[in-house]
Amino acid sequence: MLTKRWGTEHESVVPYKAFKTSNGFLTFGTGNEAQYKSFCDRISMPELTTDERFVNNECRVKNREELYKIIEPLLESKTNEEWMKIFEGVPFPVGPVNNMKQAFNNEHVKDINIVQEIDCSYNAKLKIVGPAVTFKNSSNLIRREPPLLGQHTNEVLTSLGYSTKEIELLRSKTVV
Repeated sequence: MLTKRWGTEHESVVPYKAFKTSNGFLTFGTGNEAQYKSFCDRISMPELTTDERFVNNECRVKNREELYKIIEPLLESKTNEEWMKIFEGVPFPVGPVNNMKQAFNNEHVKDINIVQEIDCSYNAKLKIVGPAVTFKNSSNLIRREPPLLGQHTNEVLTSLGYSTKEIELLRSKTVV
């Protein structure tokens, strides 16, 4: 049996996907009944928890399209920012789908110093995204500048067993 593509949806958890809002997309998932109840309470539709079509996750999976037809227009009626205030403190994962500018202006991203500026031999300063994870008693500093295109080609191919002659042949054929 072939599976289908689900995009941001989850095959066996409903609701779970990126939903359109009035100014973007918001993604969330309710992985259990308590989370679903919290979601319904926050959107002021507690009746969705007792509707026989949506009373448990199994029913919601079978009736996902009907549920989405009910909640999608509501979610589109407010901005990401308004929904994030409404969903503050909920027991389910929720967050806006950010563009690059929004992602890098996020307070958490700034707090963890993930964007670092380094001195490069080929450019005075370069901003680079550093490691996203930090560990106790260690740092997440960038240790080396990124290589230029092809800078390590000979080194890599030699380590793979290519001879100088073979590398020159690959270069002449514009393979590398």
